[in-house]
Amino acid sequence: MKPTVFIATPISGFEDENEYGIFRRNIKTSIRRLSKKMIIISELINISDATAYESPAMSVEIDLKNIENSSYFVLIYPRKTPTSALIELGYALAKKKKILILTKNQETLPYMLKKIDNVYSNIKISYYSDDCNIENNISNFVSKV
Repeated sequence: MKPTVFIATPISGFEDENEYGIFRRNIKTSIRRLSKKMIIISELINISDATAYESPAMSVEIDLKNIENSSYFVLIYPRKTPTSALIELGYALAKKKKILILTKNQETLPYMLKKIDNVYSNIKISYYSDDCNIENNISNFVSKV
């Protein structure tokens, strides 16, 4: 049976729609390839721009249920930004999910996340430079846990 992975990403925290579009396209390509080995749940697949959200109540209900039903939680955090993905991360942490945080560098992370992997054994922080690194990091994380 394929493992279920919830992937959280910022959606509205980009400079403009073009930047989000490029990020989304690249992550969707990785998700397509990863879907051969695992079940991927991510709002990024369905939300084409920052205006395509469900209502806040529906979003929280659906996302938290999907996190609860997933074995793994991945946060892709490409830049400093306030994002609901951090709420999802907090929920995954409270539920003791196996968590992978992907970022371009440690300074991008909020203060309390910078060394969270030193405190909790179910969390790993990895760094990426391109989308291929994202795909490889997720694949390796799921296969090793």
